[in-house]
Amino acid sequence: MAFHITGTPVLAISSSINRNDKEIIERMREYVSLHTNDPKEIEIMLETFKKPWNILNYFSKTMKTDFNSIGMSLDWRREFTTGDLIYNKFIEWQYLHLKERGYIEKGEYPILYCPQDNNAVGEDDISSGDELDLSINEYVC
Repeated sequence: MAFHITGTPVLAISSSINRNDKEIIERMREYVSLHTNDPKEIEIMLETFKKPWNILNYFSKTMKTDFNSIGMSLDWRREFTTGDLIYNKFIEWQYLHLKERGYIEKGEYPILYCPQDNNAVGEDDISSGDELDLSINEYVC
């Protein structure tokens, strides 16, 4: 069973909790309260979400519990995440293989960029990103 990590949203949740974003903290509190009734335990869990891997670990464990509770028959012996080193090595191999065959080329393309997090983002990484009327700004150093 593979757990897909969508990196930017997980990082955004962690970053938002570190910035004390009340809306995100409340949303995460609601999610955690679906699996935990103890208010102290919920707050402790939210505090751990300041580190992105803790978000991944928490939700992958709860998903596993949920899947088992509804009777899904999954082979848990081969469990990994898309953030694991072995998976990243596979992606590197795949990328290099495609590049060698000429399927990947370097070019210029405008991208969305988050100056707060200092990285590129996709529209689905932005809350309601597919509804935004975006413009392209070009900066020259």
